[in-house]
Amino acid sequence: MKAAFKSAIALAFGICTITTSMATYAKTPSHVTQSNQAKPTASHFSNTQLKKFAKASHQLAQISHQAMSQLNQTKDQAKQKKIRQRTEQKMVSVVRQDGLSVKAFNQIGLAARKNPQLQKKLQQLTDQ
Repeated sequence: MKAAFKSAIALAFGICTITTSMATYAKTPSHVTQSNQAKPTASHFSNTQLKKFAKASHQLAQISHQAMSQLNQTKDQAKQKKIRQRTEQKMVSVVRQDGLSVKAFNQIGLAARKNPQLQKKLQQLTDQ
């Protein structure tokens, strides 16, 4: 279960990052780099946000699994592109449906990947 949860976090984070990275890049001045932007820690997030993240991560793992199955069934690049776009839209919708922004989701995912205590807390929330 722990491995599945970590995979879900990594997968969900990776896919949602794709969604926001182009928009963020377009809005970020060229002189601002990731190295000088504040990095969020576990204390930056409320329990409500963490619960929403845990719930969304579980749903995103299911959506991703379905998409991977569909992608493996076709070699057609156009169909694969449509599957990816549809999956991305579903994932963004899942993240936002309970009031969590994609940006906050990505920040929590990044912090969880770097913080074992936060991973443990998210795992506990998922098990509830």
